[in-house]
Amino acid sequence: QAFSPPAKGRTPAPAPSTPVEIEASTINYCPRHEPTTRHPCKSPASENSIETNTDSESSAEIDLVTETRDFGGALVKFGSGAQVLDLEFPSDFSAVRVSNLPSRCDCRMIQKFLWSHGEGVELACIRIHSKNPALPMADVKVQDPRFGERLLAKVNVEKDQDRIAKFYVSLIQMKSGNEASANRIQMRSVVCSWFKPSRIVYLQYKSRFLARDAVTGLGKNPYLCGRNVQVTLQDDTYAYLHKGPPIHTVQIMNVDINTPELQIWEWLHRDYRPVKVILGRCSYDTSDDQAQRIVRDTLRKLGRLDLWEVNTSISPTKVKATARFETPEAARAAVEKLNGTRIPQLGNSRLILTHLVSVKFSILKAVLDAIQADLDQLKARIWDAGHVGMKVYIPKEPWKELVVLRIYGEDARCVAQAKVELECILEGNLVMNGDSVAWHGFFAKPEGVHYLEQVQKENQAYVYRDTRKCQFRLFGSAENQEKLQDIILRKIRDLSTIIYIIPIGASLRDSIHAIFRRIVAAIGTEKAQLGVSESSTAITITGSKEDYDIALAMLDGRRASAKACVVCWTEPAKPMRTACGHIYCSDCFENQCAAASTESSIPIRCQGDASTCQQIFTNEKIKSALPSTSYEALLETSLSIFVRTKPEEFQYCCTPDCEHVYRTSSTGIVITCASCLALICTSCHVVAHDGLSCAQYQRIANAGSAEFHAWKRANNVKDCPKCKMPIEKTMGCNHMKCMVCQAHICWVCMEVFGESGDVYAHMRAVHPEGEGY
Repeated sequence: QAFSPPAKGRTPAPAPSTPVEIEASTINYCPRHEPTTRHPCKSPASENSIETNTDSESSAEIDLVTETRDFGGALVKFGSGAQVLDLEFPSDFSAVRVSNLPSRCDCRMIQKFLWSHGEGVELACIRIHSKNPALPMADVKVQDPRFGERLLAKVNVEKDQDRIAKFYVSLIQMKSGNEASANRIQMRSVVCSWFKPSRIVYLQYKSRFLARDAVTGLGKNPYLCGRNVQVTLQDDTYAYLHKGPPIHTVQIMNVDINTPELQIWEWLHRDYRPVKVILGRCSYDTSDDQAQRIVRDTLRKLGRLDLWEVNTSISPTKVKATARFETPEAARAAVEKLNGTRIPQLGNSRLILTHLVSVKFSILKAVLDAIQADLDQLKARIWDAGHVGMKVYIPKEPWKELVVLRIYGEDARCVAQAKVELECILEGNLVMNGDSVAWHGFFAKPEGVHYLEQVQKENQAYVYRDTRKCQFRLFGSAENQEKLQDIILRKIRDLSTIIYIIPIGASLRDSIHAIFRRIVAAIGTEKAQLGVSESSTAITITGSKEDYDIALAMLDGRRASAKACVVCWTEPAKPMRTACGHIYCSDCFENQCAAASTESSIPIRCQGDASTCQQIFTNEKIKSALPSTSYEALLETSLSIFVRTKPEEFQYCCTPDCEHVYRTSSTGIVITCASCLALICTSCHVVAHDGLSCAQYQRIANAGSAEFHAWKRANNVKDCPKCKMPIEKTMGCNHMKCMVCQAHICWVCMEVFGESGDVYAHMRAVHPEGEGY
């Protein structure tokens, strides 16, 4: 029987006797308040302790990042009290890859190269790597969205001046999110297509009846050498080159120029044999290589290309090429300006350009194996629905755990829909225990990891163990997931049902029956038993650590002598003591966090001493006191408040129901929403208006709103000067508060203030009496 010592720096409270914990068939004696099995997110104290920042630490500690999450397409940094400190977006950064490096290249060499081009970059922003040690590459990531474009432009100037570039530089697409399934959106590519050269073949018949019969018969099988040809009847003409009887001609259009006359005769049915077959001229005589060069040079006029791939075999009538520009802006400009233009060298045929949207996901190999059947079904479905393709890139190195899954297509809306369906599969299914998320601290330990590895092998499914959020996600067939969930829940029940024996000292034996009745009322008759004999008295608790803590608190008299809950002012149920000495009911504390909906309610503060304490709770202790779902909901609410109250800095995506956030700008920067793939103007907060400046767009957008502005003036409606939300004043004083961004506004001059008192002081000082009230 091994004794577990008390935690360092903490002395157990005096106890009538030593409690005993029994798990399975092994008996372990442990000191009071220190059972050996505990939830990784729960405090080991007998009362859950919620730490707060002291007065001296409050201002300093709140600026420390204690949690990070991927919410709304941003990396959100949280400080104490669940307060948002900062947001980072992929669009805040720019990255380049520098290649053609010598084998012994180091970060300082790259830094000097960047300095020589006017870009000062710290060494911490440079990372050298390579699959082949003889051919290293360097990735440079800088928190400056224009860094990559500036560097690329300077390097391109050297190329234009025929100066030999020391290194090759290319842009890297920034990743959205930092989870294993984070996606990378690539919007720099376009698909361009043009018709291959063709000719018209003329069939001459003696009578109009035979010609019409040929048109009808040949139209039933309109494929010649793989091409879909068009068969039509010409008007009556005379013989070519000389006068003679009328000739009735059938013309066959879109015939491959390499189709010989003999093959045309073989294609014609014996009933439709003409008098003569005449091969018309080619639509254009430019060679394939020349045509490709002409199209490529046309695209290069709008931006440099770092990829040009041509496929001549994908269609018998068209050539398709994929061009990747250095920037997304150049790709959009190419589609806008060149789509539908006619190329004289190609027989004046049209050049068709479409934007190629590509999204890559990095996922675990084990997850890929588990969801392969779902991916196969999705692959067929998204191709049929919108010609969206899917490819899997498996690394050659067996030790690499991540594979790349790519979806791509020419219709951004179809790709976005396929992306949503794929993300649903990659999200897996959350393991729930009733209405709460299933978790136990056992699975955060090596033995718990080993247990999960064994059960997922036996059930042909995969369990993603998220120790940060204290939850499981399952991947695989529905049947295998159900089996695995039952196994996990059964294991959690076994781990949570522990027998604690609390010996009772002589000082409590006279009142033990009254105390025991209170314990039974608190945790249930099935979890508590009282054993009384001539030699000893003990209470046996069969349940969780929380049940055990409640019983100990009652035995120590803490409930009888404890202060009232600072929220409900009653005897606390499942009490939690803060580091500043106040007591909360567990439910009251959770309700306080759930009720946070305004800027003043974040960060979460202690409401003790009639709400004058105001100490800020640390995130670690808030997390230990709340269920994982409630804690994550609190962080999301904090982000929503942060974004809503800073409309001049952040906005939500303009697509309905899209919850992604972006950083605003005054220069009309266009970004791609990582969720719905919409192109957004970060100044106008609308879908990108390519070809128009922001001022031009605003003039057009406001041209038809004269009646609305007249209605606003007639009904005392003004726009919030901070978030631009229309506000209607129907009655009351001229102090208005915007319900969206929480701004305090003087309705007379529309000046914005931080507090209501500042508004009234302003109105008394600036506006005459009677005008401001």
